[in-house]
Amino acid sequence: MPLLPRLRSALLLSLIGLGTLPAQEPLPKPDAQPDASALATIIIPDLKTALTHIELIAQRFSPETVKPGMLAAMLGGSLGDPGLSTLENKPVIVVIAPGVPMPTMAFIVPSTKAQGYLDAGAALGMVMGKTVGNLAILARDPDGQALGERVAASYASLIATPVKGDLRILIAPDKLFATYGPFMTMGLQRAAMQMAKQPGQEMAAKILPLEAAAFLAIASEITASQMDVALDAQTVSFDTVI
Repeated sequence: MPLLPRLRSALLLSLIGLGTLPAQEPLPKPDAQPDASALATIIIPDLKTALTHIELIAQRFSPETVKPGMLAAMLGGSLGDPGLSTLENKPVIVVIAPGVPMPTMAFIVPSTKAQGYLDAGAALGMVMGKTVGNLAILARDPDGQALGERVAASYASLIATPVKGDLRILIAPDKLFATYGPFMTMGLQRAAMQMAKQPGQEMAAKILPLEAAAFLAIASEITASQMDVALDAQTVSFDTVI
């Protein structure tokens, strides 16, 4: 399920579930964004394990083409690190913040040879970067590098909370929709127009913009959302806190 419907469903279920919690139990709180400007942050506690779990899922659909270790080999090859052999057993972090015209991003990669990741990143268009200890900060622009440096300064505290699964997604819905809400609305309007052209979808096309407007109105009041995603060969599970 795409992220927007997943976040919408999680929001509705969380609101419904509030009435079922005993009064004495404190409500869980999502982690805060690592930087005041961040719209979203992705924390991957063990990239190699996450890639292995993705392979297990993919093998169910294409067992002949997806082989064990294939994704790590492909990613490591593009980053000049065969098999991701220099990747430390620490979380990889991706941070996204507003940019013009597109969002700015920073990748923070722990490696025993961080400079090698900077060199490989430049060939992939991530021409800005810096090493901070064993952390390689990769970005496409100066704003992204500055963002990465700020987040790297709080790396230890950011990874202190255990992730329940293969990745944690932190979203600041109020900032996200304040910044890109108009673009999302236009995209949904176009989707509704295309849906209306499909046989039997006229009513759904009318409902979609109303549903989206209601969701955006609610989400714009939410300051933080945390989603832990766990992957295995049989299921994909989500643990969400809003």
